[in-house]
Amino acid sequence: MDFNSYTSRFRLFEPKIHMSFKTKRHDDEMMNIAAKAVGFPKNVVDLDLSKGLPEPDWRDYETPITSASYMW
Repeated sequence: MDFNSYTSRFRLFEPKIHMSFKTKRHDDEMMNIAAKAVGFPKNVVDLDLSKGLPEPDWRDYETPITSASYMW
């Protein structure tokens, strides 16, 4: 699996890579042991994005949000 996350660099012309990693499955037995130890997977929805992201409500913040490194 390849994962890439980009930053907008606060409205510069091109997004820049923020973080990246690559992984691959190495050991199914160890994977199953680790998954069982933490109870993964769970049949529970942690964050339902089926209708998209909710509209942000900035009223609770005293200073403006200047980073996109969060999910509202």
